[in-house]
Amino acid sequence: MLVAVLPGSLANEAHRNPASLLESMNRAVVGRTGGGFITACCVHFFPDSRLVLANAGQSAPCLDAHEIETDTGFPLGVSVDAN
Repeated sequence: MLVAVLPGSLANEAHRNPASLLESMNRAVVGRTGGGFITACCVHFFPDSRLVLANAGQSAPCLDAHEIETDTGFPLGVSVDAN
């Protein structure tokens, strides 16, 4: 049921910044996890092959069998101040 909250939190987002999307999703689930948390990775792919990635507790993503170096960040729902 908790994961059902996330699509609603995304429906109101007009921007495409992955970190901001994860922050919004975090605010939607803080206090609703019953002591649990949600891991997520959000990526914006650009037509020129660039990407912007934000990670909330997931393992590092892989590209062509190589890990992409990224800050892991806190999982969603752990703290309202998590960035």
